[in-house]
Amino acid sequence: MQLFYEGLRAGRQTGEIDMVPGVHSMSRSNRESAYEWINKWLDKESEGKAEAVLKPETIETLWCTESGHTIISLVVKPDKP
Repeated sequence: MQLFYEGLRAGRQTGEIDMVPGVHSMSRSNRESAYEWINKWLDKESEGKAEAVLKPETIETLWCTESGHTIISLVVKPDKP
């Protein structure tokens, strides 16, 4: 990764290793470690690393069509008087 950072002209000092429990994954401890590193290099250290409480969306709020099914909503057109 050091060569990657140097290629971005970010310098070797930006590369750090933070040992967190578990495997390389998107676990909360790994995400918070990443937030801390990003905030450090974007001058946002005051924001800390704690992840806000996430509220998942319902399936219906993620629909891109009225029915949630593109075949039904965009292809099959009901007869309109």
